[in-house]
Amino acid sequence: MSSKAVSNEQWRYVFAYRQNRLYLDNASADLYDERIMPVELRTAHKNNDQAVLAAYNLPKNITEEEIVAFLMQEYQKRTTP
Repeated sequence: MSSKAVSNEQWRYVFAYRQNRLYLDNASADLYDERIMPVELRTAHKNNDQAVLAAYNLPKNITEEEIVAFLMQEYQKRTTP
């Protein structure tokens, strides 16, 4: 399975939880407040993070900063002629 397919599959769950009627009145800032983030949304993000690590064969102990840097490099490789 390609990294794009894995990511798209996982993000479907993230968006599904964000669009849930229970959360429509909440701003994104509220949904992503670590103290009150809905369990379902946190789980969807955790699953997405794990899928990205697996898709790109990244180590599980990589930092968020390192992940973002890696993904930006990949994006630049794929979009620069």
